[in-house]
Amino acid sequence: MEASTDRAEKIQPSSPPYLLLFFLVLVSFSSAITGAASADDDGTLPPLPQSEVEALSKIGARLGMDIGEWNVTVRNCSALDGVALNASTSDSFNKVTCNCSYMRSTVCHVTSIQLTRQNLTGMLPEEVVNLTYLRNLDLSQNYLSGPIPAVWASLQVFNLSLQGNRISGKIPKELGKMPLIKSLQVESNQLGGFIPIEIGDLSSLETLIISSNRFIGELPSSFAKLVKMNDFRMDGNNISGKIPEFIKNWISVNRIDMVGTSLVGPIPESITLLKNLTQLRVSDLQGPQGMGFPKLQNAKQLTKLVLRNCLISGEIPSYIGTLENLKVLDLSFNHLSGIIPLNFEELEALEYLYLTNNMLTGEIPPWMLRNRASNKINIDLSYNNFTGTAPSDCQEGNVNMVASFSSTYDDSITECLRKEFPCSTKPQYTSLFINCGGQNVSFEGNEYDKDTSQIGSSRFNLDKSERWAYSSTGDFTGNEDANFIATNTSILNMTNPDLYTEARLTPISLKYYGLCLENGNYSVKLHFAEIIFTNDETYWSLGKRLFDVLIQ
Repeated sequence: MEASTDRAEKIQPSSPPYLLLFFLVLVSFSSAITGAASADDDGTLPPLPQSEVEALSKIGARLGMDIGEWNVTVRNCSALDGVALNASTSDSFNKVTCNCSYMRSTVCHVTSIQLTRQNLTGMLPEEVVNLTYLRNLDLSQNYLSGPIPAVWASLQVFNLSLQGNRISGKIPKELGKMPLIKSLQVESNQLGGFIPIEIGDLSSLETLIISSNRFIGELPSSFAKLVKMNDFRMDGNNISGKIPEFIKNWISVNRIDMVGTSLVGPIPESITLLKNLTQLRVSDLQGPQGMGFPKLQNAKQLTKLVLRNCLISGEIPSYIGTLENLKVLDLSFNHLSGIIPLNFEELEALEYLYLTNNMLTGEIPPWMLRNRASNKINIDLSYNNFTGTAPSDCQEGNVNMVASFSSTYDDSITECLRKEFPCSTKPQYTSLFINCGGQNVSFEGNEYDKDTSQIGSSRFNLDKSERWAYSSTGDFTGNEDANFIATNTSILNMTNPDLYTEARLTPISLKYYGLCLENGNYSVKLHFAEIIFTNDETYWSLGKRLFDVLIQ
């Protein structure tokens, strides 16, 4: 019996770290001099125009900066007018950059504003357009709200980053007139509606990141004109329609992310033209069963390939085993059959291999079990139809093989390797309590078992009581050192907070087994508490949590 527990696992978060941090909102005006910039006799740099001083003052007020700390004068580029330097952390940037080489180094202009993770609570300022020399605007990871001003279309910026805020409304179609923009990043906001076709007119655009918003409809056909595209991410939107053929025009693209959308497969055959791909992530495709494996044999620089839950059937093509730079291969939750290609052993750069929930057959390649000695690769082979000689256990090194064999009744195969994970003895238990990710806890007269293993990338873990087990799959993209247990550090105002102090995390799939339970009717009680997102008006409170729980 699966998932018959009285403590629910915490489904993967899409949040930042959960520690409640406070940052002083102080601004440092630094001089980034591009060219000969001479200082006055007292060592100061040329002044800012009064128009830019006034614009900066209004920008600070609109963003919600403290007036006493946003002290703007014509001499701010020299950092001599009482502007405090911010004690920034490694991932917190708080600066305005000037270029003082204009008009033979007699005047400064603001060229960059970078105010990230400052917990700014205001709105996006229209007055930014008065900084006519601005080339970079980064207001990411704050608490800003409201719409994107349409007047920003006149900005001459190369980079516009607004990710991780509460910005709402639609992307103004006027932004399609921004002549110089190379990077537009608006991920993790509350933007919605259709993506304007005018965005396809941004002929210099190289990076477009719109993930984690509320966009609907199809990708505009005008995107075919974005021939300089290098990095495109649209995860976590309700964007629909077929994966467009026009991606074949993005011949320079390195990364495409289409995870968790409403797109319809298959992946077009023309993807074979994208020879510069290094990362391709696609998941949860809709459409008919039996889609073929995409033609990626020319993408020889691939380092990360994720094709999860894409309705792909047939055999894994052998050319995958020739991608010598491949570090992550996730083909889980498809309908793949046949054997694992023999040349997978030659993938020397491989670190993560996820083949769980397919219909693969044949023997488990011996080299995967030899991996036990080096623990080099995390491999998940669970829930397949393997045959042949079975290993003695379900977890060997970093190889998870729970329920990976086709047989259910072959007593020569260890129970946890068989389909349905049958009980090894006579059913004898009538209850089960697990504190997922936490310590032993007594609650309402019941003893909750601890569940504290920090291993989770490709892990089957049988509790020492042999009454329950869990199987965890996945790695946290871009964070190889991530923990698989989250710990709350704030005060929880609830009965017995010890039950909610920790929670198990998983990037792809987490399944708990209640073992050897007697037949009968059971009451299943799931305990939930938010211990990662903070309850305040800061960047750390932003995010949404969805649960997909199956009990059988």
